[in-house]
Amino acid sequence: MLLTKLLYPLYYLFSINTSLTLLAFYLRIKNHYRYFLATLVFILIYSNASSLTIKKDTAQVYVLLQKAKDMAVLNKKDSAEVYFEKSGALAQKLNFDNGFLQYTGDYTNFLYTELRYKEALKIAEKQLKKSLTIGNKKTLANAYNNIGLLYYNMSMMTKAVEYYMNALKISESSKDLFNQRKYNSNLASLFIDIKDYKKGYKYALKGYQIAMQLKDSTTIARSLANLVVVEVHLQKYQEAIVHSKKLIEISKKNEDHDTMTTGLINLGDIYNRQGKYEQSMQVLKLAENNLKNASPGYDAYVYHSLASSARALGNYTLANTYFEKTIINAAQVMPLADLKGVYLLGSELKETSKDFKNALKFSQLHQKINDSLEDISNRQAIHDAETKYQTSVKERKIAEQHLEIAKHNNEINKKNNVILLTSLIILVLVAFGTIIFISYRQKNRALLMEQEVKLLEALLAGEERERQRTARELHDAVASTLSAAKLQLHLFHQFGVQNFDENKTKTLALIDTAVKEIRNISHNMAPNHLLEEGLFYATENFCNSVSNNQLQITSYFIGELPKLNAEHALLIYRVVQEAVNNIIKHAQATEAVVQLTTTSTHLDITIEDNGRGFEIDKIDNKGIGISNLNNRIKLLNGSFELQSRIGEGTNIYINIPLQLITRLTTDNYLTFS
Repeated sequence: MLLTKLLYPLYYLFSINTSLTLLAFYLRIKNHYRYFLATLVFILIYSNASSLTIKKDTAQVYVLLQKAKDMAVLNKKDSAEVYFEKSGALAQKLNFDNGFLQYTGDYTNFLYTELRYKEALKIAEKQLKKSLTIGNKKTLANAYNNIGLLYYNMSMMTKAVEYYMNALKISESSKDLFNQRKYNSNLASLFIDIKDYKKGYKYALKGYQIAMQLKDSTTIARSLANLVVVEVHLQKYQEAIVHSKKLIEISKKNEDHDTMTTGLINLGDIYNRQGKYEQSMQVLKLAENNLKNASPGYDAYVYHSLASSARALGNYTLANTYFEKTIINAAQVMPLADLKGVYLLGSELKETSKDFKNALKFSQLHQKINDSLEDISNRQAIHDAETKYQTSVKERKIAEQHLEIAKHNNEINKKNNVILLTSLIILVLVAFGTIIFISYRQKNRALLMEQEVKLLEALLAGEERERQRTARELHDAVASTLSAAKLQLHLFHQFGVQNFDENKTKTLALIDTAVKEIRNISHNMAPNHLLEEGLFYATENFCNSVSNNQLQITSYFIGELPKLNAEHALLIYRVVQEAVNNIIKHAQATEAVVQLTTTSTHLDITIEDNGRGFEIDKIDNKGIGISNLNNRIKLLNGSFELQSRIGEGTNIYINIPLQLITRLTTDNYLTFS
């Protein structure tokens, strides 16, 4: 059996278009005067096919992106890139802006983690160009930040600060606290690297304060990492130790191995600076053990810190061993400010071990980087960019104040000019508006009440059907199982200890079966506690609970589902439950799939099985609840389609608009910090 993974089965598209084509042909040969009508039918055919194809293809962009990320997790880098490139090409071909922005954000992140900064920069610039074209502030700020981060890792600090400042300016104008935290932390890292620790502390502290406002443990941990680094440079060691331990504790709970490794490295560095070298080595050993779970690039930092601690303890052999591990990929993963310290350590270690040739080489590399970082014009350009940003913020506030004053004066003048005319017109408008408002309100209230009544009736009808089904299950499954257990106990009572172990095993097995049945029935009767975790969770829980050795039901979820009204979530859950129960009762299937897919505007539900199928024209609507399903979906302003053939299973496709059944919407694009 082929279980489809996407939104609309091709068979449905084929059947509708074929029927319309035959109708159009009939109209043309039956009467040539009907040519115009036939032309309209042909237009319907091609517009229908086009819209379904586009809808399917846009969803395919997200499917390809998910496959790319799955391949990356499995360390199949080449396959991941193929899927990334396919998703980007398809998004461009369809002019699918949201899909293209998702592709550029995800692909940039992938290339960044692979340390391929120049390639990532090209993709991030595409993200910036598209964001500027469509005017999306959130993705525009993310694009500026991503480019700034890439320039930062390539040690192009002047360009990095320019893009960081643009990102921060946009996020502050749109009051986006989450990204403000990220951009402040990135600026802190930059100023730390150019040794402007006071400004680094200002931005790091601002990022940490915003993270505390957001009350998100992951962002708090990342902000603490920057704050600790600048506190160390400012010799605030006690504060740095407290914050490092807090960072490690949070990262451990979140299983965030990258951030935890950062915290351990920083704590080891603090102990080094305090002369507590043994403590430093212990902490850094923990960081070394965590490298197998951390992202690439952390090994160079861990081994550099271990080499520094070993040298301080006088163990130059061990220090040289760690340094050789450091130098393997330090030049590829470290910005110049960090690489400078590595080369200085190498020069000193090689000189101590009388390897003067390599000592000179590392000394020259250290001096070369030091000269480039100490370039006055470069540092001045960075400070100029930051000063320019601060000035623009002040100028914007002053301009906003002047604008408010001008608006206020303009409003006063307008009121003075039109007050007499308004007084004459207002009486007529109030009377006329009151009549219209009362009429509209009554009509709207009646429509809302009618809609609520229908929704309530559907919910009550669904609950009544569930109660009836529960009664049957209690009678057929639980009662019969408990009766068998009772019989076993009676036999034990009658024959005493004879066959005690056998009777005990059978009785316990029967009771265990009854408990499982009761648990499943309880979940079906009261799904509200499941729905509190979300519709996706409730659906997955239900599918898992009804799967068995004869029928395996799998659930898939694509996209992010917005928060639903409780009544609508329950109604959708009951629709899925009714369809799955029909499969269990009628289909004689061995496999079934429940797929929920969200786009920006719709929730699509596909339910398929490989059962015996049936002829749609001959089905008994009441018998399998198709009419009831259709009525519920209409209350959600959705559409419902059913496909089946004898021996080929059954497909159900449901399309529900999200606008009327959600309390809020989301518009998230993945970026990195």
